[in-house]
Amino acid sequence: MYRKAAGYVAQTRYAAELAVEKNWNKKIRVIGNPVRQIPPSSKQVKENIVLSVGRLVRTKHFDDLVRAFVEIGNPDWKLIIVGGDAQKQMVGKELRTLILSLNAEDSVILEGISIGYR
Repeated sequence: MYRKAAGYVAQTRYAAELAVEKNWNKKIRVIGNPVRQIPPSSKQVKENIVLSVGRLVRTKHFDDLVRAFVEIGNPDWKLIIVGGDAQKQMVGKELRTLILSLNAEDSVILEGISIGYR
């Protein structure tokens, strides 16, 4: 498909060289990456976070993740689960109940549509 395209845009010279090497297209332009590196600030507070993002459905086993995280018991870490209840399974409500039963409200946080709490 690249050969039939009107042109090929690469973010780096290296990517452009690969495109030439693979004979993808003859019209190649390199554009700069608009994302700039932000230097670290001494004022930044860093946290140890395990982040899990996904639809809250039973097949993803977020309950097992919560149990494993709590079992590890490292007080310097937080588990943040971001997602929305999907397929009307009410997994968010079940996870809230599980988190409360494990006394993990301070270390396991649910965020997302209609499930967020702190």
